[in-house]
Amino acid sequence: MKKTVSAIAAAACFWAFSASASPIQTLTGLTSITFYERTTSLFTHTINASSAQILQRRADPLMFTGNADFWGTSEELYDVFYSDADGSLNTLGAYITVEAIFNNAAGGGLNLSEVQLNFSGGGTEFANVVSSHVAIGAVGTQSFPSLVNNAVDGDLNTHTAQGTTIGTADRLRVTVGFASSVTAVPEPGTFIILGLGLAGFGYARRKRAA
Repeated sequence: MKKTVSAIAAAACFWAFSASASPIQTLTGLTSITFYERTTSLFTHTINASSAQILQRRADPLMFTGNADFWGTSEELYDVFYSDADGSLNTLGAYITVEAIFNNAAGGGLNLSEVQLNFSGGGTEFANVVSSHVAIGAVGTQSFPSLVNNAVDGDLNTHTAQGTTIGTADRLRVTVGFASSVTAVPEPGTFIILGLGLAGFGYARRKRAA
């Protein structure tokens, strides 16, 4: 019985979370989103929070002559949009997705430093979580997926390096969330587990007292 009570007690201490999400574009006072990108140096690209650019996912192929939201070089083209956590377009999504193609076999493309929400009155907020991402190419030489959290570390001197799209129709991707739009809340089952744990502690105390 001691082992069972210990297992219940351990379960009670486990706190499971889900995401309570709010649409980014409906955040009070949001005016624009700034994307910090590093190719040769730090570049900023600011898009109005309700512009057509961020309310759509551009059709393939991304092109330097008109079909991209911004670019690092003529070989590195970016598309940004509101999305779900998995990077799927959702104009009322709680996340922002940054996709890119990089037509260079050397790799290292999609150099995202930070994504920043800008509010009326001068307030700003950096993304604080990467919910999903896609890296393409040989790890360590063309793609560096271990660097993906550089997009949410609050440091403009670091950046991601997701790879190369040579030889594929896929895109490089980083999807990020913000404290203002994604809040961790306990799953309903967590309260059941906690209740079982407390009941187990109570039983053990009564047994010792007896």
